[in-house]
Formats: sequence, structure tokens, C-alpha cells
Amino acid sequence: MNERTNDDDFETVYEPTATNTICEHLVSFVGRISERDVIDLPPLYEAVDTDALEALYATAPDQWPTVVFEYAAFEVTVGQNGDISLQESAASD
Repeated sequence: MNERTNDDDFETVYEPTATNTICEHLVSFVGRISERDVIDLPPLYEAVDTDALEALYATAPDQWPTVVFEYAAFEVTVGQNGDISLQESAASD
């Protein structure tokens, strides 16, 4: 997994596989960055429609949109090329 940091920005790239969905990848990444077990994170579905997120990123990568939402004290940006970036936000989980 490719992870880069830039001050308070954290980035990874989502690459679809048969065993790793966008939601699983995202929650795992937030857990690593926040040093929390994924079961201690709030449910992702409380921050974003997970079915819609999965459907959007199940299409061909050249059709991926950019999605931005708040989750677990981060502003999450999922980019058109599969980049996922986290920025610490003022929001709390």
C-alpha cells in the first residue's frame, strides 16, 4: 500500500481487488492513520452512503468521481484516480 504524508495530510491509493472494497480500504486506512482499531471507529455508513460509494467505485476507473465527506475527525477526499486523502478536521466523531 502506498501511503504518503504531508504535514497533516495523509494519502493512499485505492486499487480495486476481489477482496478489498473502497469502504474496507478507507476504514483500514483511517484506522492506521488514527492509530485506532477499526472496530473503535464510527460506522462509515453514518458519514456516507456506503452502498453508493461502492457503486461509484465499482465502475471503470476513468469514470470515478471525486467524493468529499467527514469521517472520524478527518475530511476524506476520494479522488478520480483512486487517491484517498485525509486531512484532520475540526469535526469530531
